[in-house]
Amino acid sequence: MQVDLTALGRTAAARIGSDLAAADDEVLAPLSGEERRRLFDMLNRLNGHLGQAGPGSAPAAARPIRKPGR
Repeated sequence: MQVDLTALGRTAAARIGSDLAAADDEVLAPLSGEERRRLFDMLNRLNGHLGQAGPGSAPAAARPIRKPGR
C-alpha cells in the first residue's frame, strides 16, 4: 500500500519531525553521544525481537527507532 501526502500533510509531517527531534534532544540531554547510540541500538534489538516473537506478541514498529543525530 502506498500513501501520498498532500502539501499540507508534508508540512505537518515536517513539523512533527522537528518537534520530535527537539523532544528527543531534551529527554536525552543527560546522555553522551555514545550512550545515545547504545540506547538506540538496544531499543532496536528489542523492537526486532518483538517482531519475531510470533502470534499474540506486541507488534514491532514499521521502521527502526531513529538514531541520534537524525
